[in-house]
Amino acid sequence: EFGLPRLAGLTWVGNWLSFTDSPGYFNAIVNIASLGPGTYTSKVNLIDSNDVVYDTVLVKLIIKATPPVSTVGTWVGTWQARVGNLCTVYWQTTWQLRQSGRQISGTYYHFAQSASNGNCASGHSESGNLTGTVSGNSFSINIGIGQFNGAVDGSSMSGTGTAGFGNTSGPFSSNKQN
Repeated sequence: EFGLPRLAGLTWVGNWLSFTDSPGYFNAIVNIASLGPGTYTSKVNLIDSNDVVYDTVLVKLIIKATPPVSTVGTWVGTWQARVGNLCTVYWQTTWQLRQSGRQISGTYYHFAQSASNGNCASGHSESGNLTGTVSGNSFSINIGIGQFNGAVDGSSMSGTGTAGFGNTSGPFSSNKQN
């Protein structure tokens, strides 16, 4: 009687690839957590019950870079900035953003519309240049002594803004203007 050798085991090189044994077959597990964009290959040796390699399979994994979302344009929104235990200042925010690859640049204008009580002032504004980065749909923008971290979802963005050496922080949200 003629038959194929019984698959008894596997050997391979590469910590991104592993296998689990199930009756009659092996499950391949790919761990891409530590891998960046690129092409990864591993030779997998099929071993019979006599510990002899009877075939080799080349496993190829291609990871394509995910382009960052576009942040280009004018974004208008609000920021509820809690100032320590004193009060909350409600800011209107306008960002004019440019983007080159992952790098963000542009200008900002923030207007303090109101405050939750008399401990903090409203009616004043701040403006200047901003810089930042974007990765996938996440971004980080720096303005003077403040930073805004969040995510873009289509024509809206949201996250947390922090300023004043960390004692002022709170949620913000913005919508892209047409």
